[in-house]
Amino acid sequence: MSKILNLNVKNFIVSSLSLLKLLQIEVRDQALFYQDDIETNINDVVQDAQKRNHEAVEHATIKIQSQDQPKKK
Repeated sequence: MSKILNLNVKNFIVSSLSLLKLLQIEVRDQALFYQDDIETNINDVVQDAQKRNHEAVEHATIKIQSQDQPKKK
């Protein structure tokens, strides 16, 4: 009976450690997935801001060029 109990305890410990390892792997994989997702979102925001900035500069340049040049006296 003692050997069976001892074996069950060892199996439980091995199972618990295996489960812990699987959970660590799952958490790591999820963290990497969300890290990639966050990096993608940040890159999208940066690219959008750069595009809007470029468009604003173009618009301002066109507006300045379309204004009448000051007349020379």
